[in-house]
Amino acid sequence: MKLLGGSFLFAALALAGASHTAETPASPLIPADVTAMLLEHRGQWRAEGWDIEGEKRTPIKAGWECKAAMNGVGNLCTWNHEWVDRPHDSALDIMGYDPKVKVLRMQRVSDTGVMGAGAEVTVRGNTMTVVREFTSPDGKPRVMRNEIVVTKPGEWDQHLTFDEDGKRVREWRLTQRRVANAPIAVTRTTAPGTAVPANVAAWLEAARGRWRSEGVIINGEERTKAFATWECAAAVNGVGNVCTWHHEWTNRPEDSALDIQGYDPDKKMLSTARVTDSGLLEEPATIELRGNTVSGSRQFTENGKPAVMHNEVVAKSRNERAQRMYVEVDGKVVREFIITHRRVN
Repeated sequence: MKLLGGSFLFAALALAGASHTAETPASPLIPADVTAMLLEHRGQWRAEGWDIEGEKRTPIKAGWECKAAMNGVGNLCTWNHEWVDRPHDSALDIMGYDPKVKVLRMQRVSDTGVMGAGAEVTVRGNTMTVVREFTSPDGKPRVMRNEIVVTKPGEWDQHLTFDEDGKRVREWRLTQRRVANAPIAVTRTTAPGTAVPANVAAWLEAARGRWRSEGVIINGEERTKAFATWECAAAVNGVGNVCTWHHEWTNRPEDSALDIQGYDPDKKMLSTARVTDSGLLEEPATIELRGNTVSGSRQFTENGKPAVMHNEVVAKSRNERAQRMYVEVDGKVVREFIITHRRVN
């Protein structure tokens, strides 16, 4: 079971004891070649190339820009796709290092608010590679391979191949070049689609604005206060969100994080991905939404024993949310978190 939570839940996720790695700009957990690749992405870029399908060749063009997600090596990237055969669209990515699977992770929310499976990127020196295996609608095995080679700082060669039943059916060849550092213009020529259910879109929209969180961690007789300030805004032009957090711990150094939020159409649930200011990014959390409540649980191991974390956030009004999270071990509550989130503008 995965932890279910949105921005409101992530404050408590951090309270649950996630490793604190913000004392240095880059976590020592992140390999040097991954750190270098994340930093290489910074700046404004142009992508140009060809979509080749048999004898058909279609131009591909895009502008994109990456900047630091928070205070470390994680990235926040904005894309504007300039399709020649369909309407332009845009998207937002966050990038960081997943310490569990030991790869560079990239997670995207489109301007329609859709957020699907992220990319797990293998980095070896100056090369990034993604390989995905899946099945076509008619049941045939398919393999997509995406390889980017940094030929020199600010210039990359990219080659995507699409094989079906062991035969090459399509490929993309692109050149990525770093250009001026001015922000890119993000435009969309059509209105966002209707893939995101109305209740999910409403929850995401209601999260926008600036918030203040105040709470207490209850551990036996011990009470520890915790505070946070966070803010959500629309990610590119759609219903997805990008949210920044600043945690004001009373018992350890302050830290920050950045989330993107959207809708996972495969799981039919809200989805949130977070990159910490140390550059760590794990698999997204999916969220169950019922009425004015998001809730869920996950299983994990604590001190060698199976444990369950339960989490619930209730929107009491548009400007106030109440959160309770508690951890059970052997059927007993061993830790509890009570948090109130209030909109401040």
